[in-house]
Amino acid sequence: MRREADVPAPPSRVWRALTEAGELSAWFGARAEIDPRPGGEMSLQFDDGWVRPGVVEDVLPEERLSFRWLPFERHPDGSWRLMGHGRVEFELQAIETGTRLVVSEWGAPTDAPGVAAWSWARQESGT
Repeated sequence: MRREADVPAPPSRVWRALTEAGELSAWFGARAEIDPRPGGEMSLQFDDGWVRPGVVEDVLPEERLSFRWLPFERHPDGSWRLMGHGRVEFELQAIETGTRLVVSEWGAPTDAPGVAAWSWARQESGT
């Protein structure tokens, strides 16, 4: 899946939204943690306690961030469940009105958390 939105904010602002835990939480609608460097860990914890882990792959500040979902979720009680794996890539391009954001996802189901990020970008851009 590949989606594009023009966000009325500079790339530096969009980059913070992708790489700072509090900001990323707003994007995904879950408590996020991220170490925004290649090989860094990231995760989303949902209200039901389930945690979806991932690994950061590519980082080019204010231009590209990608991560890979690990193929499972874990629960604080020690249980776990298999999930689809996938890769999510955010590409940022400075444009006259702010930032063109391209979100690409491979291998994840359409209800994967990255889709929430796309929804946020569309709300921010008013499209």
